[in-house]
Amino acid sequence: MITNTLPSPRVREFLPQEFKITVWSKLKPYYNELLRRSIKSTTELERWILDNSELDALFEEELNRRYIVMISNLDDDRAADAFAYAKSEIAPHIKTIKYHLNDKFLNDPLSLELDSQSFETYYRTIKSEYESFHIDDLKIYVEIESMLRAYKKIIAASTFTHNKQIYNFTQVRHLLESPDRKIRKKTYEKIADLNIQNAQLINSIFDVLIKQRRLLASNSGYDNYRNYRFNETARYDYTSENCHELHDFISTIVCPVVEELYNKRKETLAVDVLRPWDLNVSIHSTPANFELDSNTLIQQTIQCLDAIHPFFGSCIQTMKEVNHIHLDLSDSITFGSSTIALPLTGVPFLYLNSTGGIQQIGTFLQLCGQAIHLLLINNLNIHTQRQLPSELSSLSAMTMQLLAFEHGELFFNSKADAKQAKRWLLENILIQLPWIASFDRFQHWIYKHPEHSQSERDEAWQYIYARFHSNIIDFEGYEEAQTNYWHQASNIFTKPFDYIQNAFALFGAIAIWQQYLNSPDKAIEQFENAMKAGYTLPINEIYNIAGIPFYPKVEYIESLVAFVQSELKKLD
Repeated sequence: MITNTLPSPRVREFLPQEFKITVWSKLKPYYNELLRRSIKSTTELERWILDNSELDALFEEELNRRYIVMISNLDDDRAADAFAYAKSEIAPHIKTIKYHLNDKFLNDPLSLELDSQSFETYYRTIKSEYESFHIDDLKIYVEIESMLRAYKKIIAASTFTHNKQIYNFTQVRHLLESPDRKIRKKTYEKIADLNIQNAQLINSIFDVLIKQRRLLASNSGYDNYRNYRFNETARYDYTSENCHELHDFISTIVCPVVEELYNKRKETLAVDVLRPWDLNVSIHSTPANFELDSNTLIQQTIQCLDAIHPFFGSCIQTMKEVNHIHLDLSDSITFGSSTIALPLTGVPFLYLNSTGGIQQIGTFLQLCGQAIHLLLINNLNIHTQRQLPSELSSLSAMTMQLLAFEHGELFFNSKADAKQAKRWLLENILIQLPWIASFDRFQHWIYKHPEHSQSERDEAWQYIYARFHSNIIDFEGYEEAQTNYWHQASNIFTKPFDYIQNAFALFGAIAIWQQYLNSPDKAIEQFENAMKAGYTLPINEIYNIAGIPFYPKVEYIESLVAFVQSELKKLD
C-alpha cells in the first residue's frame, strides 16, 4: 500500500488564514469587496473567481463541520443550534449576495473571453444558479427547510424494537435478510405499521413541498418545477425526454430479467406465494456471516481497495488515521449515511449507520468511492469544479463497489462468502434499476401535475410501480403500506429528481467493471483520470475519459445486462 501523506490544508490567498465564520457581519465585507472590485483583464477575472471560490469553500467547510458535530453529538443542543444558525441566519445572506456576484460575472464581457475548456462548467453552473434564484425565494427556502426537518424527524423517530435492540429504516434490512421467515414477516409488518402511522403527516408535508417548489419555479419564469430543477442543477447533458427514454429502456430490457430473478427466488425458497418479506433473504445454500465490527470492516476494505490500486487503499487509511470514518452503530449517530466534503482541510468525513450484512459492506464501499473521488480533486482551485454532480459521484461510488467485490476473497475471507457477496451485488444492481426508474418517473408525474389530490397521487404511484415491478410479489393485506412505500425514498423529499443519475452511474459502473476484467491496468488508469477531472468538463466528456459513453443507447444497455447475466451464471 502506498504511504499517503495527509493533504495540506488549502492556503488562503483572499481571507486571513485565521478567519473563522461566526456571524454574517464578519463575513459580509469580503463579499462586498468582490462586488466592488474593478476587473480590467481576464487575469483579474480569474483571480476574482478564485477569491470567490475561497469564500464558497470556507462556508461549505464551516457548514459541514457544524453538521458533523451535530450528528456526532445528538444530545448537544448547542451543536444543533450552531448548525441551524448557519443554515438560517448566514446561508440566506450568502445566497442573496451570490446572486449579485453571479450577475456581475455574467454581465462582464470578459467572462466570454475566458478559456472555454477551463471555465465551461464554471460558466454554466453560475448561469444556472443565477437563473434559478429570485429574491422572493428566501422565504420559500425557509419553509421548505422547515418541512424537510419535520420529514427527517418523522423518519428518524420511526423505530421499533427487536430482541431488545432498536432498529430504524436504515438498519432494518439486516432483519429482512434473516433465514427465519417468521422474523422477516414480523419485521415487515412493523415497517408497514410505521408507514401507515406516518402516512397522513408525511403526505401533508409533501403537499407543502410541492406548493413551495411550484412557487420557486414560477418566480424564475418556469411553468413547472421539473424544468426549473433541471436548470437549477445545471443538467446540460441530458433532457427530461432522455429520462423518459431511459425509463422505457429499463422497463423493456431490465424488468424482464428482474422478473426471472424473482421467479427463481420463489422456486428456490419453495413458497407458494412470494411476499415482500421474502426479497432480501439469501436463496443460496452457502451461509455467510458478514457481521463485522467497525475496525475489521475498515481494514478489510483497505485491503480490497489496495488490491485494486494502492492509492485507493491509502485514501481510506488516511481517513482512518484522522478519525474521519464514523461507523459507530450506537444512538450517537444520525439516521442514514454520507460522505461529507471538507474542501479547505481536504480530508472528507464519512459516516454510516447500519447493523451489518452485505448491505452495510456495499454501502461503505460506495461511500469510500466518493471519498476517494474527493481526495483526487483536492488540488482543483475553483470550487464549482470540486462540486461533483451525482452523475459523477455515483459513478465513482458504484464502480468502486463493483471492483472491490471482484476481490471478495480478500474482503470476505472465504471463496464461498465472496461468491455469495458478488451474486448479491449483481442481482441487487439489476433490482435497483426498476426502483430508480419508478421513483424518477413518479416525480416527473408529480411536478407536471402539481394540483393533483392525494388519491390521484396514490393512483399514479400504483400505476408507475406496477409498470416497473413484478406482479409475482403478493402485497395482499399490506396494500396501504405499499401505497406509501415511496415515503421512505428520502431524495424525493430532500433532493428532487436525484435518482435517475444513479441509472447513468450504474450502467457506467458495469461498463468500467467489464473493462477491468479484460484489461485491469487500463481500466483503472482511465477511471482514475476521470475522477481526477472533477467537474472541469461536461459530464459526457468525463465519462468518455473513463472509456465509456454517458447516455446509454438501447443496444448498449442490452449488452451490459447480458454481461451481468453471464457473470451471474458463472456463480451458479
